[in-house]
Amino acid sequence: MNLEDSDPVKEQAEPSAPEEPPAPEEPVDDPQPTQEAVETARKRDSEAQKPENSWVYRNINPIMGLLVVSLSYLFYFYIIKYVDFDKDGSKKDIIIYLMGSVSTLVTMVIGYYFGSSKGSSDKAKQIERITK
Repeated sequence: MNLEDSDPVKEQAEPSAPEEPPAPEEPVDDPQPTQEAVETARKRDSEAQKPENSWVYRNINPIMGLLVVSLSYLFYFYIIKYVDFDKDGSKKDIIIYLMGSVSTLVTMVIGYYFGSSKGSSDKAKQIERITK
């Protein structure tokens, strides 16, 4: 057995033959869409993305109003049920301030839905509908 033939250092040092690049893939027969198909697809996509077609978009104001009022009453319930004003005398002023702020927020929401802002909003929607 010859030591030169089995030397691992020599095997690593010898450059290997360069690999051949892979053969190019055959072109796929990709037919170009017609102009009419492109326009139809664009129209369909733009109609689907219009905000008027979204249930959430049409009802976001009532949802937000209901959410604000509901969370406010949950806050009131928590304060009345779980906060002991006699024990927490130092927190009394902060709690009263927070309840006043939440009361103002609820008043604004109710005022919007039953006050002049709601009428102005409805009038603007009606004018927009007429002009279309």
